[in-house]
Amino acid sequence: MKKNVFFYIAYILNLLYIILYRSMIINLPIEVNRFLVLFTYVSFIIKLLLDKYSYKRLLIYILLSLFFLYFYISTGTQYVFVAYLAIICIKDINIKRLLKIDIFIRSFLLLSHFFLFGIDYLFAFSNIENLISSSVKGTQYYLYFSNANIASEMFFSIVIYILYLKNNVKIKDYIISFCIMTLIFYLTRSRTSYIVFIIYILLNIIKNKKLLFYIARYSSILMSIISLYIVKFVTTNSVLYNLYNSLLSNRLLYSILAFKNNGLRIIPYSNQVLKKFIIDNFYVRCFVCYGLIVLLLYIFLNFLAINRNKPKENRLTISMNIYLFFEQVITNIGYNPFLLILANNVINRGDKNE
Repeated sequence: MKKNVFFYIAYILNLLYIILYRSMIINLPIEVNRFLVLFTYVSFIIKLLLDKYSYKRLLIYILLSLFFLYFYISTGTQYVFVAYLAIICIKDINIKRLLKIDIFIRSFLLLSHFFLFGIDYLFAFSNIENLISSSVKGTQYYLYFSNANIASEMFFSIVIYILYLKNNVKIKDYIISFCIMTLIFYLTRSRTSYIVFIIYILLNIIKNKKLLFYIARYSSILMSIISLYIVKFVTTNSVLYNLYNSLLSNRLLYSILAFKNNGLRIIPYSNQVLKKFIIDNFYVRCFVCYGLIVLLLYIFLNFLAINRNKPKENRLTISMNIYLFFEQVITNIGYNPFLLILANNVINRGDKNE
């Protein structure tokens, strides 16, 4: 349908903006970045206006739009607002086609960076042994992105969604994927993507659909409870503190101090706390800045989307909820379109019943 073109345009523009904004090879002028952001909003809004909704759903979308507009104004967090627009605009969108477009664009840009990094390293240093020995010592290679985690997260998305799209995943697919993620971990030293990828692989061992269903349904709640317990009850220099701190890249103290200074927020709050403290945990961000309402909406989306007859989606849900414990970045659809898979299970399934 012609109206769906606007969704694909918006999604591609946002994806290009997110990746190129972090690129150290292509530095887009501020005017170009503003153009990409503006037309992302415009294209999503056009798609939204061209869709048809029931009165009940239209009222829900209006109320949620007002809430997330308030969220955007209060926190200044643009990508969450973009994610919300993409979620409500995903009506009639073929999610598999969207993921294929995402994989193509992301792969081209990532492999270009990876290739240029390799060529530049070889010709600049003329010694591949230096690359190997440095990696062994734990040196992070950014692969021409502004942060080493960016490349790792991008490769993680590509690998996971290729596995998700395959109808019949074989052992060799897991082996190849594992080798790719191991190489990326070797270069970037980004642990979260690598650990969660291994968890995702291990989840494929579970063949009991009912068990996967219940783990997926309550995983976001469990991660929320653990996060709240950590920032409220764990004391510094305790055994638990040292354990969690090592898992959270020695940033647990920031989360504890942020929670102590700001308390538990119900509605969106000023993002000054995020400027003062480095908080990677999405659940903690909800506690101290985004607000409990945002967290409850995310948990509610999980509950609506999860289906016992969709083990692929359930494995993704579990993996992503664990990922959010370490990094909040996947709430940005430019890094990871996972939220749109959940939204597709809710919105497009619901349309069939209206």
